[in-house]
Amino acid sequence: METRWECRRCSGTGASVTACDKLQIYALPENPSCTVSEDTESGNIKSVNVSCSTSKVYPEARCRFYNATNEDNSVEIPTNPVYSHTPTGETPVYYRSQCSVSVPVQELGEGTHRFIGYIYPDVTNGFTKVTGTPADKTVTLSFSQASHSCRPQAVQGYFLEESTNCTCSLSSDGHPRGTAQWYKGGQLVGSSGTLVVTRDRSKPEQIYTCRAVSDLGQKVGSTLKAKFAFIDPDSVEVESTQDTINICDKNNDQAR
Repeated sequence: METRWECRRCSGTGASVTACDKLQIYALPENPSCTVSEDTESGNIKSVNVSCSTSKVYPEARCRFYNATNEDNSVEIPTNPVYSHTPTGETPVYYRSQCSVSVPVQELGEGTHRFIGYIYPDVTNGFTKVTGTPADKTVTLSFSQASHSCRPQAVQGYFLEESTNCTCSLSSDGHPRGTAQWYKGGQLVGSSGTLVVTRDRSKPEQIYTCRAVSDLGQKVGSTLKAKFAFIDPDSVEVESTQDTINICDKNNDQAR
């Protein structure tokens, strides 16, 4: 860009005054726009890409990106943008600038996300000279819902067999899609959502969680508190009596 400056003597008499300050020359972005796209793998969302561009700016642009979740206050996305700049071929020179960020879904978290981009000339306080540009769409991320069932079922809260087979499965899909898994504490147990819980006399209650697991993270869907009914034959007491009772006699009131 070429600029011509001319200095003239002030009218009147007296001592000369010299003032020095930084001069910034810039052109605000024209036609700014921001778009959102989903980065997928095997049809499942992995990250969200936010991109902003301008058809004309001077000097080259810089960008900031913000995310507002569920209509909360917007928070700046800390990821450093990727830039591309192309001279327009005009005189004085201007640039077509584009910037973008990619954010993994786990960093965004569950909810509806609204993105805003600021694209501005790379000068001091350039950010304060523009207003934000909303992206063209929102992105809603959600966990799948998980729940469990056991066979044989518990009776009044107790399992009666030596073991029970419990299945953790998804009752609804999320975005991104997830899988159903069993956990004990923080450790993955079972296989492909199937868990065999066996009677253990040293553990009167065994606790497991059925969770939906995806790139968003983990979400507990239901909790299994497995308790088994114990019958110890060594502890069974039989009272003896000297009287002989014919239990086959239908007229014997004592046998009833």
